[in-house]
Amino acid sequence: MSEISNKWRYFRLDGEPPTPHEPNWFTIAFHHGGRFYRLGSGNRFYKGGEVAYVDKMETDKISWTCLNCFAEDLGYRHPPIAY
Repeated sequence: MSEISNKWRYFRLDGEPPTPHEPNWFTIAFHHGGRFYRLGSGNRFYKGGEVAYVDKMETDKISWTCLNCFAEDLGYRHPPIAY
């Protein structure tokens, strides 16, 4: 993925997260493109896919709408989306 579109501007695909300078900042990781598998015990695990990070999220400003926008920018268009 040599060219990242404008809507990927806030995603970090690899590397170290920045050191938070504010106590209410955090990094969110979106695991996407893989599959859930069910074990014989009934437990599920996620395998494959990629991870995209969004740094410097603010705890008092994150919302379901925001999460849905990130999911849409990752290519997910139709509900249901599991978080």
